[in-house]
Amino acid sequence: MSVDYHWSDEDESWALYRLKVVKSYKGNLTSQFTFFTERNSGGFYMDGNGGGPDLDRDYLLFLTPQPFERGQPASAKGALWVNYNCGQSKVWNEVTAGEAAELALLSRHR
Repeated sequence: MSVDYHWSDEDESWALYRLKVVKSYKGNLTSQFTFFTERNSGGFYMDGNGGGPDLDRDYLLFLTPQPFERGQPASAKGALWVNYNCGQSKVWNEVTAGEAAELALLSRHR
């Protein structure tokens, strides 16, 4: 839906995305939520080809709440984070038919 980028040469750069749920496979998300990511090697970015926000594509996100820690921006408080940044979460059109079938099967056992 929208994104707030914070670019900095002095402290951490980050992004706060405001997203809507298309389909939930597990958990009880509200229809809209915030997702926080630091702009570093451990971040998960939803950027388009030009580097701006990619607000027109669907994503498969494995999310987790994170405890708010000192030094984090206030925007991170209450936001969800991607769990396992390396490969599980991705653009929806990169999800294979086998992965989609497995998600559907697993979601029956919430």
